[in-house]
Amino acid sequence: DGKPDFDERKVCKNFLVGFCPHDWFTVNKRQLEPCTKVHSEFLKTQFEAHPDADKYRSQYEDEFLAYLEKVVADCDKFIARERIRCRDKGAGGDRLRMPKAEQE
Repeated sequence: DGKPDFDERKVCKNFLVGFCPHDWFTVNKRQLEPCTKVHSEFLKTQFEAHPDADKYRSQYEDEFLAYLEKVVADCDKFIARERIRCRDKGAGGDRLRMPKAEQE
């Protein structure tokens, strides 16, 4: 069908246009699932040299932006849920004090 190898479903388009966020965001509570798609420097070079690279890049970047916006929205929801658990600034709570004999 003339479709370039880099345009196959199994290839990570995010990797082709910059980076795969699954490789970057690995904090325990907020980590993304590992990427199961192919990250290939050879395919990235093929992509960059393709005569229609600009057309593909535009499409892949649009999809990547939509994905990142979803990730940000999910993080914002997480922050909103966790913020409820936080004390207000200055609310403090009980303070532990060292006995006077140990303070000197």
